Amino acid sequence: AYLARCAADGTPPMTRREYERHRTDLREHTPQSRCC
Repeated sequence: AYLARCAADGTPPMTRREYERHRTDLREHTPQSRCC
């Protein structure tokens, strides 16, 4: 599904490393509720 969406959008798919970095950046810059 992801590759099909990238092909439809005309954008190259992210590598695994780029995906993990993107996910980490989102977690750090948009924190959810924390206990402390």
